[in-house]
Amino acid sequence: MSSQINLFDPRLRPPRQLFSAAVMAAALSILFLALVIVYGAAQYKTSQLQKEMAHSTGELASAQTSLAQLAARLPVGPQGQPDRPRAVRAAAALDAARDGYASYLEMFARHRLPGVSITSIAIAGADHEMIIRGKAASAALVPRYLRELAKEKLMHGASFAVLDLHRPQTDPAPPAMRAPHVVFELRTTTGARTQ
Repeated sequence: MSSQINLFDPRLRPPRQLFSAAVMAAALSILFLALVIVYGAAQYKTSQLQKEMAHSTGELASAQTSLAQLAARLPVGPQGQPDRPRAVRAAAALDAARDGYASYLEMFARHRLPGVSITSIAIAGADHEMIIRGKAASAALVPRYLRELAKEKLMHGASFAVLDLHRPQTDPAPPAMRAPHVVFELRTTTGARTQ
């Protein structure tokens, strides 16, 4: 008869210590290394944000200087308050100055009205003073055309100082045969030059 004898009893093994000095040292060194990496990343991000803040502060100072210069150039009304319509027109002119006169031409192209044709446009000066000349099938179409133009951002604050509306007298045909149209001229100021 044979029997098996187990000479290796797990209870006889020396107990293993979970929190030994070597394990604790390894855990603390890994924790220290992780903290150093997190601190380094935070320092890098902080330095990048400080550089960005310094750049933004410089841009803000430049923008405030430009704003102060523009505010000094704003037209002043009789009571010492800024003249709002002229200020709005000046702001629109600054926006338009970036594109030259293309934005004005786009505006006139967008607002076509049957029976109204523009024959010439003159835009002059820093305030972009305008002279608009054209023909209309009837006199009632001109105010309607002006209402359409007034909806545009470029025309906010603009007012026309002169409206000249008449039937052309130079047509050699007899009065019954003349074309039934009127000629108009609009001026924002009387001193603008034709280009």
